[in-house]
Amino acid sequence: MTNYDVVSCPVCGGSSFASAAGNGLFPIISCENCGYTMELRIAMRRAIRCPVCGYRLLDAEDNVKTQVRPVEKDAKWKPDFYEKCVGCKSDIGIKKTAVIKKEPCAVKDAAV
Repeated sequence: MTNYDVVSCPVCGGSSFASAAGNGLFPIISCENCGYTMELRIAMRRAIRCPVCGYRLLDAEDNVKTQVRPVEKDAKWKPDFYEKCVGCKSDIGIKKTAVIKKEPCAVKDAAV
């Protein structure tokens, strides 16, 4: 992430930030006006689980909404993807329904 203008500084209210450091996953940014530093955290992915047994099928981006159902013959609901559950051996249908735009949230008082 290189554009930090969606985040405002909680100290001075400014919106101009420069990248200070970070561990690669969560960049630490600092306000150019007052020097306040904070860490940006964005949830990146979540598990999609089998609706029959709860086994973890795959990972999806956190902002992607999905429907997961067991595959039934002659069903009106048609999935985009099919996955065979390793846990219960059921055929599972996965449908991507929406992508939601999420803004980063700032964690206050990050150690630099």
